[in-house]
Amino acid sequence: MTKAPLDGDLKQWLKWLESLNPDRIEPGLERVLAVGQRLDVLQPAKTVISIAGTNGKGSTAALIETCLLNAGHQVAVYSSPHLLRYNERLRLHGSEVEDQSLCRAFTAVAQAQGDTALTYFEFGTLAVLWLIKQSQVEVAILEVGLGGRLDAVNVVDADCAVITSIGLDHMDWLGNDRESIGYEKAGIMRVNRPAICNDAQAPETIISHAESIGAELISRGRDFTYATNDDNWVWQGLGEAHEDLPFPALPGQIYIQNAAGALAALVRLRDRLNWQADDFKKALDKWFVPGRAQCLTVNDRQIWLDVAHNREAAEGLANALKSNPVQGKTIAVFAALNDKPIAQIMAAMDDIVAHWHLADLSELGRGLKKKELVEFAHACGLQWQAHNNVRQAWDSAMAQSQPGDRLVVLGSFHTVQAVLEELNRQN
Repeated sequence: MTKAPLDGDLKQWLKWLESLNPDRIEPGLERVLAVGQRLDVLQPAKTVISIAGTNGKGSTAALIETCLLNAGHQVAVYSSPHLLRYNERLRLHGSEVEDQSLCRAFTAVAQAQGDTALTYFEFGTLAVLWLIKQSQVEVAILEVGLGGRLDAVNVVDADCAVITSIGLDHMDWLGNDRESIGYEKAGIMRVNRPAICNDAQAPETIISHAESIGAELISRGRDFTYATNDDNWVWQGLGEAHEDLPFPALPGQIYIQNAAGALAALVRLRDRLNWQADDFKKALDKWFVPGRAQCLTVNDRQIWLDVAHNREAAEGLANALKSNPVQGKTIAVFAALNDKPIAQIMAAMDDIVAHWHLADLSELGRGLKKKELVEFAHACGLQWQAHNNVRQAWDSAMAQSQPGDRLVVLGSFHTVQAVLEELNRQN
């Protein structure tokens, strides 16, 4: 491994980090814990909320963040991966962290690292924790990267854990069923501390793990509930009732569900955090997460950008699209990694999408080749065209479309990233 660029700029640091292999995963917390202790970052803020789950982590974190910012709290949010800029991974007081701050954090980690080997994600996580500690925020919201029990974020003892949902994803690492995956997610719970489970059918492993360690499990359907009306939705639980809640700015039933889990965490933390119902309502009105049900208008076409890359996320996206019909047809731009349930994603979107533009993503190593996507498309009986990359797929989809049509970009962060970069370049 080459020497860390201690005096380098952010571009040099990121090139060095990528030499550690961004896709490399090494389970185990001992190495991260050792370096974290040297850096004194294991308690980065007065209140820490850790968020794990198959889907909904980023949106849940963003809603809690916005509510607390509305209430005047100082908040940091760590999320991954990023779409366009590495800086997106850390927001301090609502703004992306600056280049110079990241470089200082990377230098601090490199100097504390010694002979301890760290992966790309582990190194970046420790740098973020160092910056959060330096910023002296009141609340740190930490999105778990993969799983929970052995994820680098889990070196921090959360004051409140949130598990958004349990689905079948990352099965090579987390297990082949919901019970196995639930056990990994449950690893972020702590003794005598609240743990919100926003999956109405929580795996038994989550329930039993909470009981075995003495965590305070707060479950949707048992401890809190929500219901929708024609014009609003209501939430009840933990001794509170919230009525006349506006529908979220992010469309679809899945985001009301995510909001219900976020509200449960906020209510349970009232002894630590001051916020009012209006702070939450205003947060719902301006809730935005790049690449999650992100809707734009380009040349009289409606453009939806969503990183949906598993069955549950695709079903949520399909439901949101059905609830927001367009006059014309819906065209998909799709590329994905090789460990994703391609046939299930295609099946979830089949009733919505008239034509698919499939893109080769093999340059990433884990990305699917276009011929592999074509095999899935054939098996699913889809109308499709195949392209050498996402840019070509996007250009072809736009050329095929007419005013009033809708283009949906989905399948991975890489797919959405490529289209966002093209849209930014054109503008």
